[in-house]
Amino acid sequence: MKCALLLSSALCLLTSVPALAQSADNETVVVTGRAPQRDLDFETATGSRLGLTNRETPAIVDVLTQADFQTQGLNSAVDAMNAAPGVFAGNDPGAIGLGSLRGFTRGTNFQYDGVRTSTPGSEFRNWDSWSFERVEVLKGPASVLSGDGALVGTINFVPKQPHIGESGSDLLASYGSYNTWRLAGGLNAPLGATAAARLDVVGSQSDGWVNDTDSSTFAATAAFLWKPTERLAIRLSADHFEDEFNTAYYGTPLVPRALARNPSDAATSASGLVFDEALRDVNFEVADGIVESNSNWLRARLDFTISDAWSFRNDFSYFDGDRNWQGSDVYGFNTATGLVDRTTTIITHGQDVVFNRATLSYDGDVGGLRNRFTIGAEASLTDFDSKRRFGNTTSVDRFNPARGLFPTADNPTVFGTRQQVRADVDTYSVFAEDALNVTSGLILVGGVRYDQIELNRSIFNVTSGVRQLYSNTYEPVSWRLGAVYSVRQKTQLFAQYSSAVVPVSGLLFINAANSRFDLTTGESIEAGVKTDLFGDRAQLTASVYHIRQDDILTRDPAN
Repeated sequence: MKCALLLSSALCLLTSVPALAQSADNETVVVTGRAPQRDLDFETATGSRLGLTNRETPAIVDVLTQADFQTQGLNSAVDAMNAAPGVFAGNDPGAIGLGSLRGFTRGTNFQYDGVRTSTPGSEFRNWDSWSFERVEVLKGPASVLSGDGALVGTINFVPKQPHIGESGSDLLASYGSYNTWRLAGGLNAPLGATAAARLDVVGSQSDGWVNDTDSSTFAATAAFLWKPTERLAIRLSADHFEDEFNTAYYGTPLVPRALARNPSDAATSASGLVFDEALRDVNFEVADGIVESNSNWLRARLDFTISDAWSFRNDFSYFDGDRNWQGSDVYGFNTATGLVDRTTTIITHGQDVVFNRATLSYDGDVGGLRNRFTIGAEASLTDFDSKRRFGNTTSVDRFNPARGLFPTADNPTVFGTRQQVRADVDTYSVFAEDALNVTSGLILVGGVRYDQIELNRSIFNVTSGVRQLYSNTYEPVSWRLGAVYSVRQKTQLFAQYSSAVVPVSGLLFINAANSRFDLTTGESIEAGVKTDLFGDRAQLTASVYHIRQDDILTRDPAN
């Protein structure tokens, strides 16, 4: 059991440009343009599938837009997440990682354009922020919307979308320290009166601040929107992301203070080890180490307005990802030899995910009261395979390491652990949400979700020839109930109870012992306020919450 009781708040300052201004000679000047949409006025599918705005959602949803990325210099996904109040993010080379959200270091669900995957975060990289229209952060347990994995929140990356009737282009170029450059361009093109297409491309490169740690990224996102009638819209999207890190930096080993040439207290251990600033630029990775990833997303969305009250949406997505880690990624100073000992590792991922979600929605009157209702079903089928090799390579001098090359022989003398891993995770879900306007100022919001998660996993020991097979089926139910009350038009009070679940470790990587445990469960009680201040030039969101998690995998203190 783990609890957190904290106060969360965010203050967003918004600039406004007057429609009329006076020139020096007292002539009236008309200023036109599209004002930025305020966070609280967004209709965000991350907070609800009922078409609720942020104001109508009984939870905190922070929205960071492309305009925020540009004005605040948020170049990457990690930068964007760190800009959201209360989110602390970091990443290893070629991966995306979340340090903590609301006091917890695990249980955040990542989504791509509203689509979740079987193991949150396994498909996601530290993408360039240019590719995204916005990033939405829903705080608090959110399994009703996101399925398993959302114990403390959901982060949704929304790619740029085409706009019918608009023509425009964007270009970005930057250059900085360590030969770091970034070049991006985007184009929105109308295709007649009923269609539009958008293309965005971005690439970057950096030599890195540690010796011989250059990296590069590339992304291309394309989307086509067709609205043949007012009642029908079809969107097709294809996105590609790739990144490559040559001899990536994985850290600097700590050394005894007496042996450090330039000891620093920036990092220390209980045993007296310290960070030696003389090692700051030294790279201990083998000379041909590499981390690389290629990801492809294909998506199709159909929106059909059946009548004035009823609508239907279907989202289909296919993901294909290949990832490769090959090198020495763990270092430790050996006090007996005075050398740095290194491991050697091969990890590959091949992953395919097929996803489909269908929803039927109603927005009309029930007993004279406005009622918004959604019912839907999801299916997510994941195939995953991984080559895993772990061993040790040569030890090196800490100041002048002879880094050597990665071993080519795939045998037990080099790799003490040799495994081939395969996992199939199939998830089938049904869900429902409802928002009832009890009065002109009070909205009640509720939701429930049932998941059936089927896990089948195998581990083949290449050395011994032994294969281990195990499986399990999980059937969690999540729900939430909340209320939003408008004190005035732009001031809302809210309260909510919500629940969520997550496996004790990621299903794609879970071992046989952990797969038998019950899912970790979480529940949260939260109350807060959302309001505009200073003549709509600022927005404030604040909440008090209590989160409790049970059935957490932890070490026995007696063992």
